[in-house]
Amino acid sequence: VAIGATGGIMTNPGQTPGFSAFLNHFIADLGLSRSVVSTLYTAATLTASLFLPWVGRLFDRHGSR
Repeated sequence: VAIGATGGIMTNPGQTPGFSAFLNHFIADLGLSRSVVSTLYTAATLTASLFLPWVGRLFDRHGSR
């Protein structure tokens, strides 16, 4: 549960609704199944979340500008 909650917190809340609007287009254009496209999306999201602690430290050190 903790890992799942952490994964949910580390992603952008608007990312999933934006992706879902194009999901059927990805499936049709790439010729992949819904589960493959969703798995790729999940892998990309989790990979991106690995860098968030590092980016957070940079923002803490240097500010957002």
